[in-house]
Amino acid sequence: MMALSGMGGVGKTTIMEQLEKAVEVKKTFSIAKVTIWKNHNPVDIQTTIAERTGEPLSEKDKDKRAHRLKERFQRMSEEGKKKILIILDDVWEKMNLKDIGLSSPLPNGFKLLLTSREEDICTQMDIETNLIFKIGLLKDEEAKKLFWETVRLGSSGDIEQLDLHQIGEDILKICGGLPRAITTIASTLRDKEKFEWEDALSRLQNKKVDDYGVDADFVSDACRID
Repeated sequence: MMALSGMGGVGKTTIMEQLEKAVEVKKTFSIAKVTIWKNHNPVDIQTTIAERTGEPLSEKDKDKRAHRLKERFQRMSEEGKKKILIILDDVWEKMNLKDIGLSSPLPNGFKLLLTSREEDICTQMDIETNLIFKIGLLKDEEAKKLFWETVRLGSSGDIEQLDLHQIGEDILKICGGLPRAITTIASTLRDKEKFEWEDALSRLQNKKVDDYGVDADFVSDACRID
């Protein structure tokens, strides 16, 4: 079992998706992926995992469904015909793996990858500390490189371009090194006029980040507005 941990917007899901694609290309594992929402329903998670590892579950009771999944996974492990990677994305609170037919150690041929904003959740789910990979914010130079490569601002040295560079630097301070915030906002500003950059900066300064498809809860964690 392993985990990716870090605040929202640092790129956990993106890294997870890259790992998922690599596994699919190499065909080393069959993948059962579930996004875990706040106040998740264990029965819904059981349903998704069951459908992606075999047949749907006919049982209605949560514990009976978990037992049926456990039996299925044990049988698959003993047969050794298929390896399974179970991905639990965006885990907000401790989950009982027994609810999805698993326990530590996992059956042979099974791997578990989860992403969570909280490292404590990962440890509470019995993931070893050395297998929890912390994803941090971008450094200033990395953030600038990502922003300007995404926005694709021309290289002319006229006054307006210089003004846009200054506005861009102010926007970067607000983004706080969050890759998702940087790429989303930079993409919306590509080929836009100066007044639109100024409007974007004003909205961000007032934390109206939803206007740019960015969740306020993670941008506010990293914003550094002077």
